[in-house]
Amino acid sequence: MVETEHTTAPPFASLRTAISPEHLPFSSDVSRRSKSSFSQASRCTAMQDNIRLVQSFMNAQQGAINQLFKQFQLFSGYLEQLTPNPSAASQKHAWSVYLMHAQAVDSSLRASFKNKPLFGDGGSPPVRVHLEFPDGLIKAFDVPDPALFSVLSIRSFLSGVVDHHLPSIELCNACMMELLDALSDIHQGREELSRIAKQMKRKERRLKNSHHLQNPNLSHINPLGGGFFASIKQWMDTILRPFRQIRI
Repeated sequence: MVETEHTTAPPFASLRTAISPEHLPFSSDVSRRSKSSFSQASRCTAMQDNIRLVQSFMNAQQGAINQLFKQFQLFSGYLEQLTPNPSAASQKHAWSVYLMHAQAVDSSLRASFKNKPLFGDGGSPPVRVHLEFPDGLIKAFDVPDPALFSVLSIRSFLSGVVDHHLPSIELCNACMMELLDALSDIHQGREELSRIAKQMKRKERRLKNSHHLQNPNLSHINPLGGGFFASIKQWMDTILRPFRQIRI
């Protein structure tokens, strides 16, 4: 989508897609052409919308990872309760429990936000939006993209369904360690996005103040207006001034 001077890119326009520089939303060319305060304010508003969407996307990522961590933790705890030499009945029950957790893990891995996958496969481009960074340049912001589908421990956990093999406690612990790393990446993304959001809010306030300074009549409107009404008011003041000075 090629933007014109008076258009703004839809939120999440370039999620997990490869686009050329001339098609980037809020590109440097657009920012150079749009010099009016209205255009600048509109761009700030659009970028604030993008920031809120990215925050919601990362919230969904964190929620899905929390669910994944819960599944591995519960199944690991279940395995610890099994005896060293489980009976055939307990083995059958353990297999049923494993299938239940494996299905929940697969469902969380395939979760999406606004039809965009929360987690990558290690090959697809990450979620990307264009924001104005604290240095004043408009650049791409890549949302943290934990490639959980390509994590060896998680793939091994799910492959047990096909191999008909129960995962071990050690494998569950390895999966949880990978999830902790993913949460750390999301936390770093949150901190960077927070810095950008604060800078955008400060710029938006400056634009609003500048707009009021350039249009002082918007802030200080004479209720009687000017011209004819001002002349009438002055004439009435002249006539009534002697009467106002009379004291009883």
